[in-house]
Amino acid sequence: MTQFLAAKSIILIGTFMALFFAETIYPKVRRRLGPDRYISNIGLWAFTVPLSALVVIPLTAFAATQAFWTQPVLLAPSINLLLNLILLDLFLYWSHRAFHEFDILWRFHAVHHLDQTLDTTSAVRFHFGEVFISALLRAAFVFVMAIPLTTVIIFEVLVLISAMFQHSNLRLPKNFEEGLRKLIVTPSHHWVHHHPGPDTQKHYGTISTVWDRLFGTWSQTKRDENMPIGIDDHQDVPIADLLIRPFKDQSKLMSADDMGGENDLS
Repeated sequence: MTQFLAAKSIILIGTFMALFFAETIYPKVRRRLGPDRYISNIGLWAFTVPLSALVVIPLTAFAATQAFWTQPVLLAPSINLLLNLILLDLFLYWSHRAFHEFDILWRFHAVHHLDQTLDTTSAVRFHFGEVFISALLRAAFVFVMAIPLTTVIIFEVLVLISAMFQHSNLRLPKNFEEGLRKLIVTPSHHWVHHHPGPDTQKHYGTISTVWDRLFGTWSQTKRDENMPIGIDDHQDVPIADLLIRPFKDQSKLMSADDMGGENDLS
């Protein structure tokens, strides 16, 4: 287990650095970004790191090792692994959709969507409450389906790599990305999901875009370099406000109009 977690850390740190460097050299969108946004994104991640170590990992390990039944290996182990990865990806599609469709869950997920542009750091911008709730939901699914712990770890690595890639501001060749997004969530595909308005209720896929086609959440909107990102009539706020935002009266949250205009990213 220790070796798995060490390898996971190395892979994720390497992926983050590679994508952050690549999107700096070859950005899809050139926007002037101030330090406050990076402080918020990395700061929120700093809150989830100890939560992951103290709660998420032990909870997931318990769910995977204490399931009341064991999956039979009907075919080759590699086929079982693939089927379980597909099941987990399908679960995350519906989990992500639930965070949009249920108000109590949206309170937490909105912190992620308040980011008014996207890059690799957006992939770690989640409220600790969402991370905790997601861990509980995933642990329940893992327990019921008796998914092996090794499979869960492999899937988590794939999810985090996918999240960093799809939130990145990396410019990809158009034809290459269009072909890739037929199966895999790409930056242009996921940026549409962060576009304010009806598109926020589209493109829930985590790794595969197949679920969006299958369940009717595929948007026909095409990403362009001037596409606004965020939540209608709401601006991003400092990290202290982001941390308490889900617990505030949502009807009293200030909008961009209340604050006197759109947020300046500088």
